[in-house]
Amino acid sequence: GGRGAVFGTVGNLGKQLLYVPTLNDTRVSFDSVASETAFNTLVTNFGLDKFRGRIVSKNSQTSADFFKVDLHMSQEIPITGSAKIELFADIENVLNLIDSDWGALRQVPFDYTSTVVRVQCLSVAQPTGQAVVNIGTTAANNPSNLPAVGTTASTQACSQYRYSNVVAPVEVLQTRQSLYGIRVGAKIKF
Repeated sequence: GGRGAVFGTVGNLGKQLLYVPTLNDTRVSFDSVASETAFNTLVTNFGLDKFRGRIVSKNSQTSADFFKVDLHMSQEIPITGSAKIELFADIENVLNLIDSDWGALRQVPFDYTSTVVRVQCLSVAQPTGQAVVNIGTTAANNPSNLPAVGTTASTQACSQYRYSNVVAPVEVLQTRQSLYGIRVGAKIKF
C-alpha cells in the first residue's frame, strides 16, 4: 500500500498515537468550536490533561476494570454406612447474577484501538472553524499497541494539524465473558 498523506507511514496508516494540544496550541486547530469543546471534554474525561503539549504514551489507556467472582457450594449427606451423597452448585460470575452491570467485561473491540479524532495536515495555519487547504487526511487513535508517529509524506511540511470528527472510544460488552452460569449436580460416594 501507499504512504499515509499526513504522517507518511505505511501499514497501519490510520493508527497514530494522539497528540494532545495545549489550550490555544498553535500546532493544532479544530474544524469548529464544537469539535474543540468535545475534544477538551474527552481529554478531561479520560485523564489525558497530563499529556497536554505531547503525544499520549503508548499503552497508557485501558478499558474499565473487570471483576469476576465464582462460587462453589457443596454438602455431603450420609446415606448408609460409608455411602454419602454430595450435592453441589457452581455459580460462575456471581456478580453478574446479582446485577447485570456487575461482572461485565467492556472493552474497545479488537484490534484494541479507537479513532478519537480525524487529522488533516494544513499547508497554511488556520484559526479554528475556518476553511482549510489540506495536504492529506488520516486518523489519530487512542493509544494501545500503536506505532510511534512517523514523518510527513508530503514534500511540504505541515504548518498546522486540523482536528475534526471528535468521538469518544466505544467500549463494547463482551457477552461471553460477562454472562453468569449455574451448574448443579450430585455425586454418590461409597
